[in-house]
Amino acid sequence: MMQEEPRFLVGKHVYRIDTIFGEITQAGNADNRICISELQENQHSYALMIDPTSGRLLSGKAENDAVIVTLPKTILEDGYAECTTFAENFNAQLSETLGIRLVDEAVLKELEEMSIPLPQHVLPIIEQYGYRFEIDVSLSEMRNLENPFVHVNLNLLEEKNGKYIVYLFDEGRLSSWNVKGSARFEIDQLVKIAPDDVSKVYGIPKDQLPETDKNLRSNPDFMRDRIEKGKLPIIRIVDEDFYVDTRMRELRSCSKFWKTVPLSGNFEVSVLNNKDVLDDKHVFLYDNFNRKIMDDYNKLTEVPKHAQFIVLPDIRALDPVAAGRIIHNNPYSLLDKYPLQPRMEARVVPIEKTYLLEQIKRNKEKMHEKNNKVITPAQKNRKNKGLSQ
Repeated sequence: MMQEEPRFLVGKHVYRIDTIFGEITQAGNADNRICISELQENQHSYALMIDPTSGRLLSGKAENDAVIVTLPKTILEDGYAECTTFAENFNAQLSETLGIRLVDEAVLKELEEMSIPLPQHVLPIIEQYGYRFEIDVSLSEMRNLENPFVHVNLNLLEEKNGKYIVYLFDEGRLSSWNVKGSARFEIDQLVKIAPDDVSKVYGIPKDQLPETDKNLRSNPDFMRDRIEKGKLPIIRIVDEDFYVDTRMRELRSCSKFWKTVPLSGNFEVSVLNNKDVLDDKHVFLYDNFNRKIMDDYNKLTEVPKHAQFIVLPDIRALDPVAAGRIIHNNPYSLLDKYPLQPRMEARVVPIEKTYLLEQIKRNKEKMHEKNNKVITPAQKNRKNKGLSQ
């Protein structure tokens, strides 16, 4: 397996070195990045300025209280292998002088205990019947804030008198149908309750948004780039960007061609069968420390460190142009419901807010019972054997 970008530490802040694109990014926060070409260059090194509190990478003039560390050119330009003798010797001889630590075995153990920041999405929230729900324009859904796997597809909601009708039942569950015993409530047009998010998703200036959602259309430049120039949409998983390649049925890392996330399973159901009523989102348990998908998570007996669920929308939302071509032989056919988004972000759901926490507890109890089960030796069957001689 090929290695991820090598990391280094400044205090408690962790950064990755991208030698291919010549960038430094903060682990867990891909928006905090700086090009190596922006750094002050010395004969054998570069000077890097960092805000010691937030870990923000700084360029230009030194700010008050900024920490300035020294990065050898060989490490920034060629990278290094983590947990090697080189990293260990570097830390022993140069770490204190230069102000950085490479990842050797000791630092790796320290990293495993650290809390790496994760992207936080601040979305509009509404309250109904004692429950709080967040409106996610990008994923076209409304979610229960305390139970994020409980949601309703905004595209399926009935609209009456300019309002969307939602039904609430069974302790905070949502439906677009009038389920027996459910409570009904209304939500306003997205352009009114989430104008900032609508503006970002559709690529339209906020002051140019239409009065109603039905008149929303994606920025024409988005469509030209996708349809005429063939640019693939990009989705970010925590701090790594992936191309959405529906032809290959995969997500492909923008910086590492060898790294992919398969999409084949749900693709066949959601697109080829054209079943809009199905919930075909892609859900994975993701280890953001090692940047990998975790398999067989329903068999876990301990809550894994640095692991969260990531939620990706179905193929129609990921790439409505490709889905439109497959379903209707028309790249524009789905754009009235699914905006074309050149860039999206996967949603992060803590394990603590899902069923998996209870599943892990049950698995642990079963394992404990199995390990402590008393095995009684089988008794010999002496029936019709007569007296022993």
